[in-house]
Amino acid sequence: GFTMFARTPLTRAIATVVPSLLLLWMLSDSVRAHPDYLAYFNQLAGSHPENVLAESDLDWGQDLDRLGSRLTRLEVKDISLAYFGSALLHKSALPAYHPLDPYQPTRGYVAISLHDLVLESAKNGSYAWLKAYKPSERIGKSIDLFYIP
Repeated sequence: GFTMFARTPLTRAIATVVPSLLLLWMLSDSVRAHPDYLAYFNQLAGSHPENVLAESDLDWGQDLDRLGSRLTRLEVKDISLAYFGSALLHKSALPAYHPLDPYQPTRGYVAISLHDLVLESAKNGSYAWLKAYKPSERIGKSIDLFYIP
């Protein structure tokens, strides 16, 4: 029968190696995304996926428990918070918290969902004052934690 490519050792090798490499790449992506499968979308986004997309693909508030655990380890007693998610904050392991004012700078510990920091800021300039500071750390993939003296 008619074949588009001659069956040579080279074409057989390519037909075996290329799919195997693609499968390994896919598996390595899954391993690197662990445990943040929800927030992961591709290698090109790198360690700052919010520079590509900060809508619900990245942030559903899934890191609230991690935030509570981290604040407990840091012995934080009070925090200003801008949280994007549907969890009931009063049932979380957070210390005393109050809403982060989008336009008025504050001091102390500040936690903000990337959705609010990136998307809301782009819409209406809210939280623009916070961009002058570097986060102390990223909680999971979706919350930035700041300490502002």
